[in-house]
Amino acid sequence: PWCIPPTLYPSSSQVLTADGWATTIVRPMLEHHGDTTTVSVFFVSYILIVGTFLINVVIAVLLDEFVGAVQEDKMHIYREKELAKREAYKKHAGALDPLLETLVHFNTSRDLSDRIKEIFQVMDEDMNGRLSISELRQGL
Repeated sequence: PWCIPPTLYPSSSQVLTADGWATTIVRPMLEHHGDTTTVSVFFVSYILIVGTFLINVVIAVLLDEFVGAVQEDKMHIYREKELAKREAYKKHAGALDPLLETLVHFNTSRDLSDRIKEIFQVMDEDMNGRLSISELRQGL
């Protein structure tokens, strides 16, 4: 007996939103049925149950959007940090790259030693057999 027929769906949404439901829906039902307790229990339970359900749905949607936005912000910050690291690496690691490129392609340990000696001799400008900090900076 308390099943809501499909023709009353607009009326049920009117009750839930409290859009003139007291004058257009409840009063005619009270006049027609005459039993105020049953009608009152029905509408109060309807509003509580459906209202609670809709509030939970709205909160779930809002929380989902909030969590998604926070995760997106975290990913954006992570990408920016990674990009900054790469840029810093490119900026600072570039000084040794040509030197390392010549040393990496060796055939034997003797070949590697010869390449290191050659680089050392080129960088040792005053030919004293030692590299000073200024000679190392200038050579790089």
